[in-house]
Amino acid sequence: MLLRNFNNLLLTNKIIIFWWVGVLFFSPMLAQATVEKIVFTTEPQMVVPGQMSGSITIQTQTSDGIKEDVTETMDLIFSSDSSTGEFLGSTGNPVTKYMSKNSANRTFYYRDSLLGEHIISVEATGRDSGHKFSASQKITVSDTPVATSTDEDDSQTASSTAVVIVSGGGNYSAHSSQTDLSDYEESTPSIGAGRKRLAIVGSPIDFKVEQSKGASGINRYAWSFGDGTSAEGEQVSHGYKFPGEYNVVLNGYWGNTQLVARTKVLVEEAKVVLAKIDQRLGFAEVVNNGQKEINLGHWVLRGAIDTPLPLDTIIDAGKSIKVPLDPKIFTATSSQLVLISADGYEVVKGEGLSILELENKLLQLKEQLMALQFDPDQSLAGGEVLTGGEIENNDQKPTAKIITLEPKLSWWQKMFRIGK
Repeated sequence: MLLRNFNNLLLTNKIIIFWWVGVLFFSPMLAQATVEKIVFTTEPQMVVPGQMSGSITIQTQTSDGIKEDVTETMDLIFSSDSSTGEFLGSTGNPVTKYMSKNSANRTFYYRDSLLGEHIISVEATGRDSGHKFSASQKITVSDTPVATSTDEDDSQTASSTAVVIVSGGGNYSAHSSQTDLSDYEESTPSIGAGRKRLAIVGSPIDFKVEQSKGASGINRYAWSFGDGTSAEGEQVSHGYKFPGEYNVVLNGYWGNTQLVARTKVLVEEAKVVLAKIDQRLGFAEVVNNGQKEINLGHWVLRGAIDTPLPLDTIIDAGKSIKVPLDPKIFTATSSQLVLISADGYEVVKGEGLSILELENKLLQLKEQLMALQFDPDQSLAGGEVLTGGEIENNDQKPTAKIITLEPKLSWWQKMFRIGK
């Protein structure tokens, strides 16, 4: 009995000893497999003022520099020593300010208009533990063009469809909802309204929602086009009646969830000239006299038959294109062609005025005509007055007014009839 108790006690002591050996041996190894720092894994970049940088990535790592997923959501604070620096997501909206649990990488983009070398910093704080980590990196803003690894182009072009890039409004936004601008990423519920757009007055622009997989449950999309009009739907079309820069806001609704994205549209007058019609060679030359490229998609060359210009018929600023013509477009007696805009205005050969300029000229002519309609006895700058009289017509037709100019008399001239 005593021997059995001794053996049991010895076994228990062995177990305790092995447990302590395991704790002392394996604890340092386990301690190493925790997040100890965040680092920038991408090289410092040089960016052009006002344009998005290439992708910038931070990563959580162990003390040995090994990638390690976080075990809690990390709240992120992005900062720059430049007062004009912006931290953006892939869509151009303000970056989402957290790192999800069980992830190790966070990618963002940077935009700045202030030339020089700046320091950008990221501070990560554990939402549950409160543990803090930070990292910094230099970035240079230079007006010298430099090739970057950006996946998308944030420039304004006249393409007819909205694709990936969204124009964010920086850290400040005037949209009506208190909901923050969403950052378009596949891993989180987010939407995008498309890149910045360049359009001409009257031509329709197609807008289409870009959404992540996590936002597939959204059942209502509301667009505000910035000119007092709106529409609903996942894909909509809108044309602007007046030139200007417009803010387009997209709201997505999903139960009690609301996501917001926005972009900009720059609308220009189309200064188009139908410069030449060559019936022998079979082409019409169309010139863009504007300062920006234009898209003549939805326009039509009209003669005996219509020749629609295909979507994305783009003419660079100050350039021209030659449109091949079907011989059937001419009649036996006329080679006259007109170019019809998307909203129905006609441009005939040799005309180079924009629609707005034509309307202004008509208004000026109207004002000049109105100025000629004087009231009887109205004083003129030259010291003369208008007097009215009637001319009778022997054919009993309505009488016409006759207007004569007479010198304007002072009171004493009228008294003595001087000057009559």
